[in-house]
Amino acid sequence: MILSLLKKTGGDNDQPLIEYLEKWQSVTGMNSNIVKRILPEPVESVKLCHVVTLYKYLEELNGASLLESLDESFHRMLPTEATYILQKMRKSSMIHLEKLLHPLLVFVHRCLCIKEIGYKFRLCFS
Repeated sequence: MILSLLKKTGGDNDQPLIEYLEKWQSVTGMNSNIVKRILPEPVESVKLCHVVTLYKYLEELNGASLLESLDESFHRMLPTEATYILQKMRKSSMIHLEKLLHPLLVFVHRCLCIKEIGYKFRLCFS
């Protein structure tokens, strides 16, 4: 919601996010105290120019949290060959594997937050 509002209203990159949210509280209905709990101290150090990065970080946190809470029915063991390939790549290409972490967590955040998801929902095609 903050990203949409910011896109429509614009703002000064150096303006603290908390100040911006307090200004628009009547529109968003967001209590700035809730936002203050997730921002690093001092909260005034998080500026509007940090909003996209903050959103990405929150997507990752939420994705990681969702992954940890997935029911066992969604867990599958990797085939032996895939495990071998990943272990082999880990030694030579760890930086490339680490770059996959963000998109995977964003996928989890965006796709598994769907309220209609249930045990019959298939995440892969086989």
